[in-house]
Amino acid sequence: MSSFVGLTPTMRIVLRNPLLGKRYPGEGHEVLAVVDTGYEGFVAVPNDVFVSLSFGELQLETRRLVLANGAVLEAKGAYGAFEAPLLSLESDGFVETYDGLGEVLLGVEALSRSKVLLDYCTRVLRIEPCR
Repeated sequence: MSSFVGLTPTMRIVLRNPLLGKRYPGEGHEVLAVVDTGYEGFVAVPNDVFVSLSFGELQLETRRLVLANGAVLEAKGAYGAFEAPLLSLESDGFVETYDGLGEVLLGVEALSRSKVLLDYCTRVLRIEPCR
């Protein structure tokens, strides 16, 4: 379900490495992801999540990320997938990690085929697939 934690919009998702049949978190669980409308990528995860999905066993790509404060980071990643079962959303794209990342970020690329209503007045986050 989509919700707010303080002023931060979040949603519960499952991450997958479909090539190696890995899932995070374990069966029957979901991870809380920050809906980050300032992140143009697909999904960014902490290094321990990246390792648990065995993305390091795939051919990795590196990318340069420029943060809002102007800092430049180098990220590594591979193609994976996310799903939000309660919202009937599923998509695949580039899952990346970089040093110092402490939470799962769901970027605008992951939501590009969705209608997103972000209402801070009422603390409502509504996400649904495009029709």
